[in-house]
Amino acid sequence: MGLFNFFKGEENGKEKPGTVETQGVQKSNNPFARQEGMLDSYTWLEDVKHSMNGNWHVYDVTFYADGYDWDYVRNSAEYMILNDVTKVVEVKVADTVEYNITDEFMQYGSLLSTPSMNNEYRVMSVAGFSRVLNKNMMIIWFTNARVLKFITELEDETMLRKYAETMLRRNFGTENEMKTGRPISL
Repeated sequence: MGLFNFFKGEENGKEKPGTVETQGVQKSNNPFARQEGMLDSYTWLEDVKHSMNGNWHVYDVTFYADGYDWDYVRNSAEYMILNDVTKVVEVKVADTVEYNITDEFMQYGSLLSTPSMNNEYRVMSVAGFSRVLNKNMMIIWFTNARVLKFITELEDETMLRKYAETMLRRNFGTENEMKTGRPISL
C-alpha cells in the first residue's frame, strides 16, 4: 500500500474501517470529523431559503449573529467589490426612498470614497458579476438584521451556502474559499 492510498482511505484497495463511500467521496462515520470542503469551526449560517423571481434565484441567508450596522454594510460591500463582484452595474441605497448611486460610485471608484456612503441607510445593494460563481449576482444588505439576500442566476443552494460563508468570513482568495463550517446541532 502506498502513502497516497493510505491518505485516500484505502488499505490494499479496500476502504478503511470507519469510513463510508458516497458517490466516490469518502466520508467518516464520525459526525465530529472535519469533512472535505469544511472548516474546523462551526458554520455562521443559520438558514438559507430559496425562492424564484422570474428567472432569478433568490436566496435569503440568515446567520448566527446580532444584526450588523452601517459600517459593516459599507465595509462588507467594499470587500465584495474588491474580492469577487466585478463589472459592477448598479449600486443602490435606501431608507424611506431608494437612491441609485452607481454613477457616484463609478466616479470615485470605491464605495468607501463615495460621499453618499457617509450617510446611514437601511438597505444597500450591489449588482455585478461574481468571479467565483461565474454568474451575475446582486447582494442586498439590511442594517440591524441577520439576513443577507442574494439574487443570482445560480441554481445551487449548496454552492450559495459556501459563497455566503466565504463572504461572511472574508475568505475569498484564501485556502478556505468556498468552504462551510460544521453544522450546529441544537
